[in-house]
Amino acid sequence: MRPSHQRGFTIIEALVALMILSIAATAVMSVFAVGARQIESRTARYELYREAKARLMLLKAEVQSAGLPFERDTAAGNVNIHETAEIAQNAGSPENPTALYEITVVVDDRSAANERRAELSGFVIAGARQ
Repeated sequence: MRPSHQRGFTIIEALVALMILSIAATAVMSVFAVGARQIESRTARYELYREAKARLMLLKAEVQSAGLPFERDTAAGNVNIHETAEIAQNAGSPENPTALYEITVVVDDRSAANERRAELSGFVIAGARQ
């Protein structure tokens, strides 16, 4: 027991306060770490989606001008891109043949722990080539 005229904290009180403060700081930092990982994951997924969307727009223009079905794979580092353009339906007249193409783009990122993937598809009408 200390005399009532002395002020301040005992070493035990200071250590208990420091321990409580360190537990609270650890909890706050772990919340920030989880948030940072989620932001990084969402940013990586958005980048894959953006790449797939850009590829899809290019393929639509390419198929519209060429009017040919195709399938191709591209690899860049840990990212694999699979692009296809298939005839979904023939239409038009014999003098002016056209076709409806289904275009699909799949972008896989194998560097991520859960292998992120973006898949987009669309349709385009193009003149059929024999």
